[in-house]
Amino acid sequence: MDAREAAAWRQKIEAALAAHIEKIKALEATLAKHEKRLDAMADARVKATPGRQVPGGAVADDADLDGPYGDPEVKRDPPKWTGDSFAGQRCSACPSDYLRSLAGFWDWKAGKTEEEGDPDRQKYVKWDRLNAARARGWAARNEGKRKGDPPAAEPDGEDYGDPNMEIPF
Repeated sequence: MDAREAAAWRQKIEAALAAHIEKIKALEATLAKHEKRLDAMADARVKATPGRQVPGGAVADDADLDGPYGDPEVKRDPPKWTGDSFAGQRCSACPSDYLRSLAGFWDWKAGKTEEEGDPDRQKYVKWDRLNAARARGWAARNEGKRKGDPPAAEPDGEDYGDPNMEIPF
């Protein structure tokens, strides 16, 4: 390969590289736009304080709990929790006292992130506060649930969970 061919190849490679860099910049701009939109949505939810306020913080309402993000997964147990581990479970499967402890932990974590002031981590403050509200909402929902409770009756009023029930036909 002579110098002219090498220069031509180099020019082609540089042009292709420049085109890829432009595509990456366009994707980064699109991603930044979507992150900004999601942050605005989270801000609106936090400002609206989902559900009702209690001394420990906000409590998510039923619409939030039944929504697509309303049942967050527990990634790790709160440090002060001494009972059984519920890591890997959804909030709906955890007992109320655990969820109250978890909500306190998420609020504490959000406060520490806020204090640090790192602009790249500020988005996590909103999500931790929303998850704390959701954990309190699930704690309120799960308050009456205990292991061994009989299943709820069917909507028509008949309980089909009783194996000794006579078959009507």
